[in-house]
Amino acid sequence: MQLLSHPLLAIVFLIAVLIFVHELGHFIIGRLCGIGVETFSIGFGPRLFAFTRNGTVYQVAWLPLGGYVKFAGTLPHEEVADIHRGQEMYLASKTRRALTIAAGPVANFLLAVLIYTILGLAGLEHAPSVVGTVRPDSPAARSGLQAGDRIIAIDSAAVTRWNELRDHISTAPQQRLQLTVQRQQQELQLTLVPDDEDGRGIAGVGLDYEKAIIAVPRPESIAAQQGLQPGDEITAVQVKGKTTAITTFTQLRTFFAQLPPQTTVFLRLLRAGQEEAAFIPPQLDMSLAQLGIASALLTIKAAEPPAHVLQPHDHIIAVGEHRIDDVYDLSAALSKQQQATAVFTVVRDGTTRQLEVTLAARIEQRIEGAATVYTLPATFMGTMFRPPPVITRYPNPLFALGFGLRETLSKSALVLSSLFGLFTGDVPLQALGGPIMIAKVAGDSAKAGWKIFCMTMAIISINLCLINLFPIPVLDGGQLVMVGMECVRRKRLSMSTIENYQRVGFVMVMCLVVLAFYNDLSRYWQTFLQGVAGFFD
Repeated sequence: MQLLSHPLLAIVFLIAVLIFVHELGHFIIGRLCGIGVETFSIGFGPRLFAFTRNGTVYQVAWLPLGGYVKFAGTLPHEEVADIHRGQEMYLASKTRRALTIAAGPVANFLLAVLIYTILGLAGLEHAPSVVGTVRPDSPAARSGLQAGDRIIAIDSAAVTRWNELRDHISTAPQQRLQLTVQRQQQELQLTLVPDDEDGRGIAGVGLDYEKAIIAVPRPESIAAQQGLQPGDEITAVQVKGKTTAITTFTQLRTFFAQLPPQTTVFLRLLRAGQEEAAFIPPQLDMSLAQLGIASALLTIKAAEPPAHVLQPHDHIIAVGEHRIDDVYDLSAALSKQQQATAVFTVVRDGTTRQLEVTLAARIEQRIEGAATVYTLPATFMGTMFRPPPVITRYPNPLFALGFGLRETLSKSALVLSSLFGLFTGDVPLQALGGPIMIAKVAGDSAKAGWKIFCMTMAIISINLCLINLFPIPVLDGGQLVMVGMECVRRKRLSMSTIENYQRVGFVMVMCLVVLAFYNDLSRYWQTFLQGVAGFFD
């Protein structure tokens, strides 16, 4: 797959397969319907090589981005070779012509089913519906969800994947959701009411776990006085002789929050790879905040230019006017940043300081075009990790076929929704992409592995199927409309009607092509110029 990671090679291979399957569908059904085929071509332009069999020229042309099937006698005035006499397209019944026209899109749909069936047999990895992080004071925290909980159902609908969990929550703002949760050996029933954020449901849960690596921002804190240091990873806690293993920061926070006052806690920790021990003396308030322990995900490990004003062990507590309590707050604050500099409030050596930090500018390709985003070029002491993925595999070919059909229908519904959104205005026209966008997606997916590349091919095949069925002249859907008009009129359309209809279709398609190219160039022109410049360096 590394060979296909080059965008040019990736798009050539992807488009060649999709067009070949599309045209093969037209070809097979046309021949079964008794329609003669003059040319079956993969690619456009001058022939690379060709051979003739039973009056049909099979060829591969120089330009591989496309292909076509030339049926004999598509229009009444066309000359037809003797071998195809009586097999003209225009002489075929309306049913046979409709089947032949529809066969191309259907072939692309079946290709997607085949791809998902193969992936079902091979096995697909999915992030599990396991809660990694629960934000304090979030809907998830109020519902009683804890890190490590596995959500197995929402409102009686089975859930196994993280994206299923996300979709349920995002589409149900301010609605009561009944969760069935597996916690260790127990099955619990919890009620979640997601917050409404711009019409999307937000629960305050994350997939990634935060390791129990701590920051001690203030030297006068109880934790610092007991010898705890930034970067220490707590591995276990012991109270009254009972030891509890600690794997996540959320687990550590919850443990201390539930302790009664005046409890002595012994700690086991890792410091620079070495095992150490410490203890926390009895306090009236045993919470981490009172003890002076914070998440190391906000503590700088190393900063790179241009953010060199930040130093190791600086603990971020605010960006501008935004208070920062966790990494999600930091990400949200940076996403709203419109300037190259921002005022960071940090704790350094126990003192609160305000620093003007220069951020790193990066060009990000979005639907609406290229946008400048600002990031913090720094690494942090804290780290995140994900739970092991769940693998969906169907060893039985029939079950795999069922999975392939369900996935194809599901993705078709999403594509139809997006295409419909283009006409209603819910999806901006900038979302429309052309060959440059397809090349980038194909190249990126090839780098990610053959399964991702195949899924990309399936999605584009579904797009090709559905777009071709649009009632636009020169597309398959437009041709089906003409057959339908003949059925209504009970007679053939005149040549002038057909020609005018095709002219309109040609203009419509060219407008779509120009718009797609314009969107591609607005997204990627800077990247394209950088690539050209690099070629000549």
